[in-house]
Amino acid sequence: MKKWIAVLLTLTLAAALAACAPADTNTPATQPTQSAAPEAPVQTETPVQTEAPVQTEAPVQTAQPDQPAENPADMTLESMMDAILNGVSDLPAIGSTPLDADNFEFFAFTPYADGLQGLASEAMINAVAHSVVLVRVPEGMDVQEIADQMQANMDPRKWICVGAEKSSVTVHDDVILLVMSFEATEKQIRENFDALYAQ
Repeated sequence: MKKWIAVLLTLTLAAALAACAPADTNTPATQPTQSAAPEAPVQTETPVQTEAPVQTEAPVQTAQPDQPAENPADMTLESMMDAILNGVSDLPAIGSTPLDADNFEFFAFTPYADGLQGLASEAMINAVAHSVVLVRVPEGMDVQEIADQMQANMDPRKWICVGAEKSSVTVHDDVILLVMSFEATEKQIRENFDALYAQ
């Protein structure tokens, strides 16, 4: 009888201890619920943040003011010839000839004198009556007198077989322009020459 009482007490004590003991964390009932998604990796170091490049605003493009026109007194005869022929419609194929003591009178219709500078631009085909001549007169010489000589002596039919429709001599400062060409061409070249000195 004592044995049975001892066994009964032992079982009661074991049951009481089991009820008071902490739950076993390894049992399925007490394991935390695992989500289907894998856990994010634990970052042990804070990533170094580099500075974003500073973006500067593009400079605002403002309209550039028109460049001042070149002073005709500073222009070479070559650049002046380019300027007065620029944009002329129906201009024939042309070639330029610097004037010297040997050819000056043929193109400019006045004798050469020391200090005179000249440039001729003529049609490359002799059957086309087209000639543009610029003469720069040095200080101390009478520009108008030389222009008058060119006007009086010029020959719009120097090509023999053909003749220029329109001829003119124009003076600005120390430069003389002689044109023999088609009427519309002569007008455009003369107006371009005038425009150089109007600026």
